[in-house]
Amino acid sequence: MMGLLGTARAYWAGYKFKRSPLGQALALHTQEFFYRGQALSHFSQENKDRLVQDFYSKVVAIGATENPAMACRELLAEYVLSFCGLAVLCLKEEEKAAQFYAENPYISGAIWRHVERAVENNEEMAQTKWANPDFTAEDLVAFANTRSALMLYYANGLNMVRMELGDRDPQKDWFRPFVEAMMVVEEDRQREKLGLEQLCPGVVRSLPYSVFLNLVVDGARQPFYEWTKQWPDRYLSGEGPLNPEPRNDDLERAAPQAN
Repeated sequence: MMGLLGTARAYWAGYKFKRSPLGQALALHTQEFFYRGQALSHFSQENKDRLVQDFYSKVVAIGATENPAMACRELLAEYVLSFCGLAVLCLKEEEKAAQFYAENPYISGAIWRHVERAVENNEEMAQTKWANPDFTAEDLVAFANTRSALMLYYANGLNMVRMELGDRDPQKDWFRPFVEAMMVVEEDRQREKLGLEQLCPGVVRSLPYSVFLNLVVDGARQPFYEWTKQWPDRYLSGEGPLNPEPRNDDLERAAPQAN
């Protein structure tokens, strides 16, 4: 009897969720990524079902934690980092021009030209290259495109959950600036590994942008606002100068702050 009761409760909870504003928004989000011409539409129906079920299981798990808002933030940050690590390997100049970070001078859209060497600096891509030694540069870019699209499906979906949990800034939300900051960090890391010209200014280069991650996972109420206060001379999402002058206190500001 209890088993049947539990099944019934789960059914109605799922039914109500599907009809809720968040449930409907996530359903549309899934349709756009898997069925409407996005990079994931070529997946088999079995794979689509498996991935969508995995995403929803993560949403349910977030709701079961002691602090759902922070659990959502932490998982969201993981997927943003995974997305950026893959996206920087396949982003092309003309594609960057259509993105919200098009004006950012520290994201080039040119790393893909070095993808055969750059994949060694990304664990997932390195394993893929090892398992598929015949993959060409074009194959690697295509694979990175597909995988980054999947990571974006998770990240964007979790961002919708985050906002539903009340973790939002009504003035200037932090999600897009966070993605942009992590793209800067990943581009800088790849350029250092590949021996390419550095784009970020000063001795600390992308370190100011990596601070954004700390603000997100440490629970800052307004991460973007807090970041602009700490780094008013760095450009990010329309804030700060595009070509800042290096400051003598950069290293001091970038050092971890005592609690």
